[in-house]
Amino acid sequence: VRTQTPASPSYPSSLSFIDIGANLLDDMYQGTYRGKHRHDADLSDVVLRRAFSNNVEKIIITCGTLSEAKRGLELSRSDPNLFFTVGVHPTRCKSEFEGSSADDDDDDDDDDESKSNHNDSNDNGASTASANDSGCWDEYLMNMRHVVEEGAVDGSVVAIGELGLDYARLQFCDKETQKKGFIAQLDLAKSLNLPLFLHNRETGTDLLDILKEHYYDSDGDGDGDGDDGHGDNHAKNNDNTNTNTASSS
Repeated sequence: VRTQTPASPSYPSSLSFIDIGANLLDDMYQGTYRGKHRHDADLSDVVLRRAFSNNVEKIIITCGTLSEAKRGLELSRSDPNLFFTVGVHPTRCKSEFEGSSADDDDDDDDDDESKSNHNDSNDNGASTASANDSGCWDEYLMNMRHVVEEGAVDGSVVAIGELGLDYARLQFCDKETQKKGFIAQLDLAKSLNLPLFLHNRETGTDLLDILKEHYYDSDGDGDGDGDDGHGDNHAKNNDNTNTNTASSS
């Protein structure tokens, strides 16, 4: 039985870190686990303080819906070392872009759809727009653009995402809606000159094929991987082996 908390590891002062995928919007940081309150909120006075005292220089808050992006913007304004992304996770494309709710609260600790609080869902599960109604998509994307523009004022927004494809959980969103949402967000990223924060699970070559067709120039150079305002560009790839790869350009 462990009787004492182990000491935090000590890192050389010359070594620093950037956490590129932090789910800081999860209710656990407010002390709530699966709907039950267990302890006081500890994000600011414990979690962030501990991270910054161990050479974590910057943290990027992962956002998977418009509602989360707005919360990420607000949280990033509380500390100059916090940044955020704006995007729709593939498993949430139907519920977000088309207004129909899907309960995507699973036990996957690697993805932001496991958050216990989905304030942006339609609680009664009713569809507020048909799949053929492009107006809902256009309005949603316009609101995403507005959040990006707000975050660009102080440089706190650093990427479009988490976006991509996820064929392992089609019960939450079908392939065609995921592809449509992915392509729409790629167009948004290119128009805003922001890098991508990508999610990819069990999709074969579909994600790469879409990137080649809708994101990269014909010569293979990505024209959407712009500077985030802080000298760092970040991308993330989660495959079905749960391997994360960060890249900078």
